[in-house]
Amino acid sequence: MTGPEPKSYVFYRGAGWCGPCRQFSPALVKFDQAAKAKTPAYELVFISGDKTPAEMARYAKEAGFGWNAVPQARQPDMQIVNRLFTNLIPQLVVTDPSGNVIIDSAKVGTSGALKQFDALLKKG
Repeated sequence: MTGPEPKSYVFYRGAGWCGPCRQFSPALVKFDQAAKAKTPAYELVFISGDKTPAEMARYAKEAGFGWNAVPQARQPDMQIVNRLFTNLIPQLVVTDPSGNVIIDSAKVGTSGALKQFDALLKKG
């Protein structure tokens, strides 16, 4: 990653086989494109629930996102990130640079999480 340290990290846990993820992903892609045009102050990472890297890549291509992605096989090594998630997908979690949770869609829903994140970005 180049440039200044992000003010927040956004972790999106989803999968191509998940109907609700397929419904939510277009909204997240649209939000990300609009938000990145205004402020690049965050880093978005896809945490895949797809069984193989090929399935993950296919879903990312279909959904239209090019975010950094973590395949399912690598996730057991990511204890810091794993602690953020429930068994629910899709799930969107926003943290500060220290890993403190600011927004969690498990508590406010995916549309609520996007609204809260938009407000956070507007505050700067």
